[in-house]
Amino acid sequence: MLRNHGLLTDGRTVESVACFVMMERVAEAYLKARAPRPLSHNAALYAKADLTTERYLQTVFDFLVRHHLERPP
Repeated sequence: MLRNHGLLTDGRTVESVACFVMMERVAEAYLKARAPRPLSHNAALYAKADLTTERYLQTVFDFLVRHHLERPP
């Protein structure tokens, strides 16, 4: 963790970086929720299947690149 800058991450694949960033954001949202409840086992399995496909993780990575690297100064 970088002070005042958030997380610094790297990975061997695009998918691993996108997955890490996505998990970090989910954890942040959970901590900010007023009354969080645990997901059911079935809901967790559905979310994992839906959010960890190679295509979806590539889409997340592409968004992160556009959002953080291609913005004008």
